[in-house]
Amino acid sequence: MNEMGLRHYRFSTSWSRVCPAGDASVNQAGLDFYDRLVDCLLEHKIEPWVTLFHWDLPMALEEKGGWTQRGVVEAFQLYAEALVGKIGDRVSHWFTINEYICFIELGYQHGAHAPFRRESRKVMNAAWHHGLLVHGTGVKVIRDLARSDSKVGLAANVQVIAPAIENEANIKAGREHFDELNGRQLQPILKGCYPPGFLEGEGPSAPEIQEGDMELIGQPIDFLGYNLYGAGFHRSGPEGKSQHLPFGAEFPKDQLNPLTPQALYWTLRFTDELYGRQKYVISENGAAYSAGPDDKGEVLDLERIQYLRTHLKELHYTIACGHEVEGYFYWSFMDNFEWAFGYEPRFGLVHVDFKTLKRTKKYSADYYRQVMEQNRVL
Repeated sequence: MNEMGLRHYRFSTSWSRVCPAGDASVNQAGLDFYDRLVDCLLEHKIEPWVTLFHWDLPMALEEKGGWTQRGVVEAFQLYAEALVGKIGDRVSHWFTINEYICFIELGYQHGAHAPFRRESRKVMNAAWHHGLLVHGTGVKVIRDLARSDSKVGLAANVQVIAPAIENEANIKAGREHFDELNGRQLQPILKGCYPPGFLEGEGPSAPEIQEGDMELIGQPIDFLGYNLYGAGFHRSGPEGKSQHLPFGAEFPKDQLNPLTPQALYWTLRFTDELYGRQKYVISENGAAYSAGPDDKGEVLDLERIQYLRTHLKELHYTIACGHEVEGYFYWSFMDNFEWAFGYEPRFGLVHVDFKTLKRTKKYSADYYRQVMEQNRVL
């Protein structure tokens, strides 16, 4: 990272490493690991951006019901207090939680991610509400225990809508559908309440809201982080409703997602228009390509360079249109384990041989270094 000129690094701490029993007991070796990591980053003048929860719930808590049980909120507070109390004197940028949709909906409704459950709508809504409470709890712990100049937000993923053709009817339909899909996550955090239509529509399955819940969830944040990869193209269909248009087989894509840089602009625009102007950090944006070392040992991932070029240009356009973006993180620094997809999708700027753990900078790492050095898209 230092050789590449990176000056900010986002990483996630592991609840299971710090508090493996899911209670107040602390694994000191786990805390010491993050203590050393933070010191090493700062020694190399790299600012740590810490994410408190990135899907690894201690198994002891899952055995008690996981996110479906309100006790997970108190357990998270104990973990957050231990971690922030240890490194909060040196860390000034925090994400409370990463991607509700993935660990709640995919974990408890669709059964695609751990713990691979398919629960009722009522149970899933309870898990969703508890996730929001954990975000609010994280904000409070950071405000109470971290250094006074700390900034805190979250890393959200949303279902992204982009008009297939930029005209008034398509934009209006897309904005309304964006709210329908994402309002139950964004409105509680940004405005301190669930959308009335969501609560009415869920009826008896709506989450149980206790006194003080929405105030905790809706505490002011310093930035809204977005993990953005691909958008769905839509148009105004029958009765002005948003109509999704499928991509053809030849539409360009990486190993997982269609290549739609418009996701950056339209997500920020719709969010500002629906929930008020925000300060943003693009907490993840990246592409998965399988390129490995050639016979000369080089990884010539030209596809990733083109991905970065087009997406950074779109980000520049987004900023020029008045949307306030304070930072951008490429996902990811090196090839990693991609949850349900394993080691096959390779997002990294650095190639990892998963048998030997040898690391090789890809050509895209050199491109990214020069972009940062010159502060312009090359």
